[in-house]
Amino acid sequence: MNLRATLLSVALGALFATDAAAAPMMSAPKMATAQSNAALVAKLAAQRTTRGLDKNHGFLVSKQHPGLQGTQVVRAAHTYKGLRVFGSESVVVVDAAGAIQSEAASNRRVHLGRGSANRLAPATADFSFKPSIPAKAAID
Repeated sequence: MNLRATLLSVALGALFATDAAAAPMMSAPKMATAQSNAALVAKLAAQRTTRGLDKNHGFLVSKQHPGLQGTQVVRAAHTYKGLRVFGSESVVVVDAAGAIQSEAASNRRVHLGRGSANRLAPATADFSFKPSIPAKAAID
């Protein structure tokens, strides 16, 4: 065997050895606890006023999956008076301690509410999610 072939085989062996020892990119799946979800919702709710939202706006954790290197990606649906707002959610990256690393929001609820956030005042002033007819009448 000549010197070139030996060097080539050593280089290829080192290349494959480093690939096998590389750190995993994604963290392992982790079940979210009710306490961690409640803590995240509280952190997101604390930021409402900076976005011009009132106490009627909330969050509901809908999905969670592993992220890069120990993080978790959480999808939190936006709610208004407890009802989900169609197509409006936040994708939040949290670290192992539960601290928010980043948030990306598709905010379709921006004009719901009171104060500076309420551009739909006549339509949302008396918004109620309680049915106006009894359940039996709705079925019949």
